[in-house]
Amino acid sequence: MKIIDNFLDQDVYDKLKIGLMGGGGQDVSGFPWLYNDIIDWPGEEPPGFCFIHMFYNDDIPMSPFLEVVDPILSKIKRTALIRVKANLLTRTPEIIKNQLHHDVGPNDQRPGPPYSFQSDEIPPDTYSDEKLDHITTAIFYVNTNNGYTELEDGTKIESVANRFVSFPGNTLHTGTSCTDEKIRVVVNFNYFE
Repeated sequence: MKIIDNFLDQDVYDKLKIGLMGGGGQDVSGFPWLYNDIIDWPGEEPPGFCFIHMFYNDDIPMSPFLEVVDPILSKIKRTALIRVKANLLTRTPEIIKNQLHHDVGPNDQRPGPPYSFQSDEIPPDTYSDEKLDHITTAIFYVNTNNGYTELEDGTKIESVANRFVSFPGNTLHTGTSCTDEKIRVVVNFNYFE
């Protein structure tokens, strides 16, 4: 696992944050967040919802807002993108920890079929265990809050603005809501190095 704080130069980070979250007197009503009635997979406990924005799926651009994530992509050493997706979770009264999962892959520990991304528009990506060994999962934290990412071994990574963390794609992990900010925003990257 690698953690890099202050991943982007401050002015570049500020522009990215405004692009995704607004602020600074900017109107970002043109940036679309899509409601998703699940967080990890159908039938999850506790049931949840989130808002998402898909930038890339199977290395294919899916968004007219690619310039938002270009500064991050320019710093990632990759041979191919699998998926780049922003997640927005709303504040909850208590921190809610979601389910352990792989972003892409068989997710053997999940109930039901192997899901990686749930959407009516885009079918789930699934990769064999062998391919999963060559995938990197990374998370860029857009805002600071008391939510976190937890890895299968219990390691917790705090949500700190402008932090970039990467780990092997075969690592089960989960995210949480937050209680101290209106929203928790991260961008997930899955790619072959």
